[in-house]
Amino acid sequence: MTRARRFQTPGSGPSAGEKANAAWPAGERMGSLLLPAAIFSALFSGGVGYWLWATGYHDKAIIVWILTITLW
Repeated sequence: MTRARRFQTPGSGPSAGEKANAAWPAGERMGSLLLPAAIFSALFSGGVGYWLWATGYHDKAIIVWILTITLW
């Protein structure tokens, strides 16, 4: 007894995006963005804080640094 074969039509299978999403879990995608975002925010707040400190706004510089640390 032979089985009937089922052929897939081009539009019946998962799309390339669905295959990529299944191959790479959402947690890993989000985790791969956290490190660059943390580095960028640290450098940006460090630069802004340094500029504020150098121009005499010591209290505002400290607030920028504290906010950055608090958010991360």
